[in-house]
Amino acid sequence: MNNKLFILEGNPIPLARPRFNRNTLHLYDSQSAERIHTRLLLEYLWGNNAPLTGSLYLEVVFHLPIPASLSEKKRNALVDTHHSKKPDASNLLKWLEDIGNEICWHDDAMFSEIRVKKVYSLKPKTMFVVGELE
Repeated sequence: MNNKLFILEGNPIPLARPRFNRNTLHLYDSQSAERIHTRLLLEYLWGNNAPLTGSLYLEVVFHLPIPASLSEKKRNALVDTHHSKKPDASNLLKWLEDIGNEICWHDDAMFSEIRVKKVYSLKPKTMFVVGELE
C-alpha cells in the first residue's frame, strides 16, 4: 500500500457555496484566492509525482482552533477533544477533495474509503494520508 502524509498548516477551510450578485446577475467564487494558495501549496508538497490512480483511501484529521474567549485552563482541557460545532466535517472534506483533484488524485470519485475526524487544537492544521488500496 503506497501512502503519503500531508500537513497543511493554518485553519482548515470549509467549502463555501458560490455567491450570486443580484445587481449584475453574476455568479462568483468567494474562495478563489484561498483555492489558488492551497493548490499551490499542495502541488509543492506533492512534488513531481503523478496523480494516484485506482481505488483510493483518505484519512483526515482537521485540527480546528479553540475559541480565544475561553480561559487558558479551559483551552488546554479542550486540546485533542472532539469538535462538534461548525464547520461541518463534510464541507471541510469536500474542500480537501476538490483541492487535490488533478494534483494528488485524478478525481475525488476515486475514494473508496474515507475517515474524517475533527478535533480542537492550539495549532490549527489539516493532516491527511492518501493512498491506493490494494
